[in-house]
Amino acid sequence: MKSIKSASVFGLGKLGACIAATLAQRGFEVVGVDIDPDKVRKINAGLPPVEEPLLAETIAAGRARLRATQDVREAVPTDVSFFIPPSPSLPDGSFSTEFLLRAMQPMAKAVREAGKRQHLFVCSSTTTPGAMDQVLIPMLEKETGWSCGTDFGVCYNPEFIALGNVVNGLLEPDLVLIGESDPASGGRLEALYKSYNRNQPRIARMSIISAELAKISVNSYITMKISFTNQLRLIAERFPQANIHDVLDAIGSDSRINQKYLRAGLSYGSLTLPGKWDWKRRWPRPPTASTNSPSRSCCNRSAAWHRAETWLRCWAWPTSRTPTLWKNRRGFIWPKTSSATAIECWSMIAPQRPATVRASINLRWSKAWRRSRSAKRSGWR
Repeated sequence: MKSIKSASVFGLGKLGACIAATLAQRGFEVVGVDIDPDKVRKINAGLPPVEEPLLAETIAAGRARLRATQDVREAVPTDVSFFIPPSPSLPDGSFSTEFLLRAMQPMAKAVREAGKRQHLFVCSSTTTPGAMDQVLIPMLEKETGWSCGTDFGVCYNPEFIALGNVVNGLLEPDLVLIGESDPASGGRLEALYKSYNRNQPRIARMSIISAELAKISVNSYITMKISFTNQLRLIAERFPQANIHDVLDAIGSDSRINQKYLRAGLSYGSLTLPGKWDWKRRWPRPPTASTNSPSRSCCNRSAAWHRAETWLRCWAWPTSRTPTLWKNRRGFIWPKTSSATAIECWSMIAPQRPATVRASINLRWSKAWRRSRSAKRSGWR
């Protein structure tokens, strides 16, 4: 079994850049591949292409072994290729394979042209259960003309990390999940992680479809736990003497439940977790190589808006239960405040409002809004 000494990483976003940097820091020769010339330039200059704690220091530590390119052919000599493009939710709750296909097809052609067999393709993006076996592997076999498991290997290897702690989450995970097309491919990837991780996590090897189900199940369970916590908060608010933090601290002491994610807060409205819950609405649905335009999940939107709006009206202004309101030039009523908590609340619910209403807001009511990362992520200017 050939050991892995070099790797290529396709997609230098929040996760891909951190994977490339940490691999280089741990002694692997790494080639990053991205279609964005700015990200490529920053990596080659030793700068972080995205904002993430510890990423700059990690890139500096492994700079001698890390480079980036837009040319797919420069990644062919590496032993393994990690593919981490976005896989946004589609209207039916499944995950788009459009960007994965765009990233993997050119590499498959380049590997075929070079006659390089035994290359290992690793997908780290979230996929709909069945997408690897029914869409991505058949595409690789068609583009290369070879057989998966014999002439090349495929693994499904999603990460379990949280933004803001990606570097440490990659190097010291609780679990390494490997879905393998064949035992040899899984063994090679397992050997990589044994030298890559700083701790000794459990390495769970299984079939690709089992790994896809495991990944989606973890995300769905976390979503359910967050929703349960926030629903419990709403119930506790009906009782004047109830303290939701005491309640959550008590139930989290049970080892069957534990404390993680038991934090009362606003109802979530993220771009990822709701989508990972929605996939079950129309399951089973055979995955296809769909290129439909991705759309944001509608899960929990109206409820999130209602609760956040109620919270703004009643709690965002500590000096008064009735916030100061004003009209902008189009006649819409908006709160006038500089409260940091109000900014946080609006950053969550802003993407849920209709585009015509969003465009009408006069942003002069808060300079902090312009500087918030949430405003940039949601497309506000």
